[in-house]
Amino acid sequence: MEADDSHGSSKSNTTETDTSMAVIRRDKPSTRDWTRIPYSLLVDISKHLPNTHEIIFFRTICKTFRHAIPKPPKILRRYSSLEIPAPVDYDPSRHRGQKLPIFSIIPSIVYAVQPRGQSLKNTKPWLVRIIESSETGKVMLKDTSCMFQYTEMPMNDFPQRLNLLDYQMRVVSKAYELDLTISDREDRSMKDKFDSVKPFFVRKLVITPTLEQVDEKAFVKGDYKFAAMALEGGGSLHVWRRGDKSWSLITCDGISSFEDILYYKEKFYVLNHMGLIFIVDPQTLYITRLAGPMPNMAAGIKFFLVFCEELFMIIKYWTHNYPKPEKNSDTIHYPIHMEAFKLDEANNMWVELDQEFEDRVVFVGDGGSFTLPVDEIPGFEGNCVVLGDVTFSGNCMRHPGYKAGVYNLKNHTSMAIRDHPNCSDLFWPPPKWVTKELTSANS
Repeated sequence: MEADDSHGSSKSNTTETDTSMAVIRRDKPSTRDWTRIPYSLLVDISKHLPNTHEIIFFRTICKTFRHAIPKPPKILRRYSSLEIPAPVDYDPSRHRGQKLPIFSIIPSIVYAVQPRGQSLKNTKPWLVRIIESSETGKVMLKDTSCMFQYTEMPMNDFPQRLNLLDYQMRVVSKAYELDLTISDREDRSMKDKFDSVKPFFVRKLVITPTLEQVDEKAFVKGDYKFAAMALEGGGSLHVWRRGDKSWSLITCDGISSFEDILYYKEKFYVLNHMGLIFIVDPQTLYITRLAGPMPNMAAGIKFFLVFCEELFMIIKYWTHNYPKPEKNSDTIHYPIHMEAFKLDEANNMWVELDQEFEDRVVFVGDGGSFTLPVDEIPGFEGNCVVLGDVTFSGNCMRHPGYKAGVYNLKNHTSMAIRDHPNCSDLFWPPPKWVTKELTSANS
């Protein structure tokens, strides 16, 4: 997937992009002479664009815009410049006599992709998660629902190249991953092995601040603070601050196993299996208890969610008490139950919700949780949660969303997304307006 700020070529990968291009180009042609806008005003406008992709697209409008507005910095290079020591639970004794591996950070971004120049109201978005290799610059496709990376897919269904400027793209979620830095061919086998176990090795990584927010001069001088928190596959918690020689193991009131982590209000937030929330200062590592525990909290997997600047908790657990399909029905229900809670910050307690997401669809997973309005995903109902779980796995495991399911918080039913009457193609296969480009390119 590529994008460039000149119409004739596509040179630079832009996985670092959050886009909502409707504010830049209108469906109807304008009669205004945009070339007469003063340079100073163009520069000021570009400073208010929220992301790299919008700046690139803004520069493509005409030569005047391209000359007035400088190219955005290559954010991926900032992340790859970090030299992070061996991550959590790494055993250096296994590499005696060898140099210890160094890691960097790569963004992992979920895009809602839709065709440009068409009515988007009735066009279902295609949700894709992609990462860009800091080593090669190549874009890799990952499963939106479970962070699994696909190296072998039915590629006859997927274009080898897409020009991102041909689509309206919007970032709906951004996560971060550790990436093993390699210096020679001998390190290749080590990198391949790490990539294969990465989702289990480091379940989730959150950072502060994002390097997009650091001023260019401050970045060049190294005049900024940076910290990362990693949730290990077994639930242990670790923090690395820029300049540290190793990761620091974090325990909260004697608790050493956690369910989810989040960077929120300039602090790290930590959630355990009883609904306890702890706040960890990224620089001092000072720990404060915020809320919980909740009595009679069901055992299950818990996810943080930020919506409208408020904090929520989504719980998934397995149960024998679930709705059974009607007799002679082809519908399959699954033994999964989910609940939603909202943090009452005034009283530092969780409050169970009933109809909070009437007009939203919630997506939860280790790659970060987010919501989308129902009217942006035709076919979905409100109060639904999209999640990844092996329970929903089908026969084919070679495409994104193969183990995605939909849970209805209102009637407490669930189904595999492939069986959803209207949204089975939310993740795969690619929509016709993408495969049509593939057909045209091959003809």
